[in-house]
Amino acid sequence: MSVDEVIWWLNSPVGSGASQALALPEHEQLHGLLMAIAAGVLLPLAVLVARYFKILPGQDWPRELNRRFWWFSHLTLAYGACIALVAGYLLIVGSFEYDDQHLLHPHAWIGWLSAAMVIAMFLNGWQRGSAGGPGKPAPGTRGPLHGVAGDHYDMTAHRRWFESSHKLLGYSLLLVLIAAVVSGLSHANAPRWTLVALAGWWVLLLLLALRWEHQGRCVDGYQAVWGPGMDHPGNRIPTIGWGSRRHSEEEFRRLSWTRKRP
Repeated sequence: MSVDEVIWWLNSPVGSGASQALALPEHEQLHGLLMAIAAGVLLPLAVLVARYFKILPGQDWPRELNRRFWWFSHLTLAYGACIALVAGYLLIVGSFEYDDQHLLHPHAWIGWLSAAMVIAMFLNGWQRGSAGGPGKPAPGTRGPLHGVAGDHYDMTAHRRWFESSHKLLGYSLLLVLIAAVVSGLSHANAPRWTLVALAGWWVLLLLLALRWEHQGRCVDGYQAVWGPGMDHPGNRIPTIGWGSRRHSEEEFRRLSWTRKRP
């Protein structure tokens, strides 16, 4: 196959007939761009940084605890994705009349499902509960440091529900939004290169995830914040979420990606 044939194939629409992507109104093209950025780029990165960067490769854990790079990165990427998604929804919802015709394509059903899940995810994110922990003053005081009860530190039933539901919602929303982007490109009969580019990006992220998973970088968030000591109540209950690992300090030092002490 020659280069010209490859270029022709990439520029051909994904389905039969002529591509409608460039003929769509500007607000629909912008809708597709925003959805592709949110679901194809921002949200997958938000998931990866939360899963694999709770402890950084150069971090001297457990002497150095609670590095919040992952937290600020996760929030920035997640809120950026939500803003792009909401803008994309508003662009398309305000442009059509509500009748049975817009529900004839699966993309509409997937779109409404993803909108409901985005709202649920946003509300769920505010249900983290209190933090608590050792070495903190009592709430509302500047008194001496001591242990403070909190949903996270004590891993209360509320906190365990939050972590389980937040992870389930996040992974499910990611899959639904990927389906929304693919069905949207199919609905617009977009050029094949759009799907190829997104698929290539997703494969790259998947390969990185598999590598980081194999390296043991999916560390339990509780340990990342308070360390491996069994005096911390959260270390005495099972981890939450598939693949989440706990390490002793000795086990952690043997991992290939961690900082080696002299």
